Amino acid sequence: MDIRDVARLPNVSIATVSRTVNGVRSVDGRLAKRVWKTIEELAYYPNRSARAIRQAVQHLAALWHTQIGLISGPLALRSAVARQEAFEASMDEIGLAVGRDFVVQGDHRLEGGKRAFQKLSRLPEPPTALLCSNDMTAIGVMREAFELGIRVPEDLSVIGFDDIRMAGFLIPPLTTVQMSQSELARLAFEGLINEIRNHNPLPEGTEYLLKTRLILKNSATLPAGPERRKMRSATKRVTRRSATR
Repeated sequence: MDIRDVARLPNVSIATVSRTVNGVRSVDGRLAKRVWKTIEELAYYPNRSARAIRQAVQHLAALWHTQIGLISGPLALRSAVARQEAFEASMDEIGLAVGRDFVVQGDHRLEGGKRAFQKLSRLPEPPTALLCSNDMTAIGVMREAFELGIRVPEDLSVIGFDDIRMAGFLIPPLTTVQMSQSELARLAFEGLINEIRNHNPLPEGTEYLLKTRLILKNSATLPAGPERRKMRSATKRVTRRSATR
């Protein structure tokens, strides 16, 4: 069961379910009740092992972004491929198309983030939000955006990955997916010991689950333009209805 099943029963959009689950206030109260009722009836709980590598995409969709891009890591790395596949699967799950030129390969470094964003910023209709393979890439994006006169988050929302200490000192502080370094070290050690003990290792290797979570800060907000005006209008309607009750 996934988010599409939850949307089907109360006959609402996938985006409405995403906004409801993520607590966006502009969702009509009656729709939100129908969604939560369906969630309870179906006993729907997002798969926690996959919730975080897709929570970032759902967060941006809940903020009304539809033009979401990705700057991946080097695709020679298995982790970079996994994150790109998770991004594409998450976009498909909530019914959003990945723009043909919206996925650009980076190198996990600040300079790679700058170069990748240069390419994206030259598109006729560039993305309004970007997921980055790691925080250093996101920092490079934010630096290049500053040099181009593009405001974060007013003109461009940015989400990183790793939650490095520097992320909290940026202006604005970076919304990012947190990955525990101590847990990563523990899993790496466990994997090394297992490989030493296993005389017949699997040819495809062994996978280990590293739990992550989205850390909300200030680098992501509503998109500029028509989407922002539509969101504000919807928020005002909900506020007026609440005031008259």
